[in-house]
Amino acid sequence: SKSSLTVEMQFNEYAESGDWTFDNMYAYDKAGNYKAYYGNDLDFVPPDINVTGLGDSTAPTVESISFSTTNVDTSDPSTRWVDVSFNNLTDDISGIDYLSINYKSPSGNNTVSASVYVQAPEVLSKSSLTGEMQFNEYAESGDWTFYYMYVSDKAGNYQYYSRNDLDTSPSDITVTGISDTTPPTL
Repeated sequence: SKSSLTVEMQFNEYAESGDWTFDNMYAYDKAGNYKAYYGNDLDFVPPDINVTGLGDSTAPTVESISFSTTNVDTSDPSTRWVDVSFNNLTDDISGIDYLSINYKSPSGNNTVSASVYVQAPEVLSKSSLTGEMQFNEYAESGDWTFYYMYVSDKAGNYQYYSRNDLDTSPSDITVTGISDTTPPTL
């Protein structure tokens, strides 16, 4: 039993400027038991922390997405890969970090994705970044549809885009070949 413990919080260099208020904290013991504490659970709520600096609170933007093909024949190994290009990317301060796009099978039971990490610091704009989407040999035949896209920057700002968030959804990807949509049985 201790009367007090000291912990350290670290704000990244692009943390949003302004007053940060207490939200919650967790206390764990060595057996893995824990309790969450919120403001109304405590006799003394920690004070706000005022953060100053070059704050970044805006996620990157992607102007368009293009594909090397929108027709996949899973019977031909050379056509199971689709290059997905994220075009005209911009971020305001910290730089582009990660992008992914996900597609859903016609039945809705499977997904496939392409993603890109940007290793270099502070890349504020890029004409194009390309990731690869791979369909397996027995992927479900039919039109795979855009499910969602995720973009984030080095400060941790992110944005999810679903079909309803976009003026124009990315193209469907038509898959042909021998498909297996039956799960194994025991």
